[in-house]
Amino acid sequence: MFLDSHKYFSNFSSDKKFGLLFLLLRSQQWAQCKLHQFVILKERYNSLFILCIVIQKYSLSNILEMVVFLLFWVIVVAKGIKMSENKAVRVWLINSQNQVLMGKRLSKQGFGMFCVPGGKPEKNESFVDAAIRETWEETGIHITPRMLEFVADTYDYANGVRYVNTHYRVNGINMMPSVIEPDKCAEWRWFDMNNLPQNLFWPVKNLINQKVFAERVKNVGK
Repeated sequence: MFLDSHKYFSNFSSDKKFGLLFLLLRSQQWAQCKLHQFVILKERYNSLFILCIVIQKYSLSNILEMVVFLLFWVIVVAKGIKMSENKAVRVWLINSQNQVLMGKRLSKQGFGMFCVPGGKPEKNESFVDAAIRETWEETGIHITPRMLEFVADTYDYANGVRYVNTHYRVNGINMMPSVIEPDKCAEWRWFDMNNLPQNLFWPVKNLINQKVFAERVKNVGK
């Protein structure tokens, strides 16, 4: 919807104006356009008002368009408007005694802490496929998509990075795990749900501290 720019521009205080040039193309191809109208969009993020000026039908070369988009993202990152994001899967393997499998990490991040199997999805890989692959690569235990039960997503923030961990539960696992990656994991151990180790990797600890852990993990196998 196109609006009168002068009317809506007056709604912003001078100390909270932040102009971003964004290009609107009518098709998926780079096209030649002429200056036509403005759209003023006001959003609020961490007390910062963003003024998005959308210019339609403006004659620009492909190079200039790419430069504008590059400057747009540089400004966004500099202002902290969008944080980088890391995604990972965590698989809670539970045996018939209602014990969960955890390994002692040797990686730099979380060294010496216990964590359930998991890791980052590969390019174009679904979370379910990543959960199956990571479990096999780390423990030698094969699971199938039908065995995976979604538990919850947990979120953590550190050093300007947003960490998103998708947790799955698998019941009835009675296979003995193997240390497939000795450079990343020192050992695998089964822990009773009521006697988990204190030095837990933060994505695991985050889920345990939530109500959903008791509802979808801890008490499900009983």
